[in-house]
Amino acid sequence: MAINSQDFVPIKEIRDGVIIMKDNSLRSVIMTSSVNFALKGADEQEAIIMQFQNFLNSINFSIQIFMQSRRLDIKPYITLLESVLKEQRNDLLKIQTREYINFIKTFTDQVNIMNKSFFVVVSYEPSMVQGKGGGSSRFIYW
Repeated sequence: MAINSQDFVPIKEIRDGVIIMKDNSLRSVIMTSSVNFALKGADEQEAIIMQFQNFLNSINFSIQIFMQSRRLDIKPYITLLESVLKEQRNDLLKIQTREYINFIKTFTDQVNIMNKSFFVVVSYEPSMVQGKGGGSSRFIYW
């Protein structure tokens, strides 16, 4: 008996942007934007915390917040800059572009530049309702 990787994934199907799990529960995934909290002033940070607290206290269903961090691949940007350097006719701009490329390479070698994505997963468990005749069950999606 062969085991497929699909046997380990609890997803039955994705329909109209909604994930239907094998147990017939539903999931919706929402990609959100982020705020650079460290660059905010103390009053703004406090306001952000309070608004987030109010949001969490106002919802009456469970959510999951998922953050994905990946090291940013800077190679395509360096390649683009190098192509601009080759096309550059002005000597001063060539020097500045070459110095900028070296700065970016050195900086990214010393510092991990991360690309972060944030997702909110909203779950929904449909109600089970007894069907006519008492024998079958069906799901009611609200």
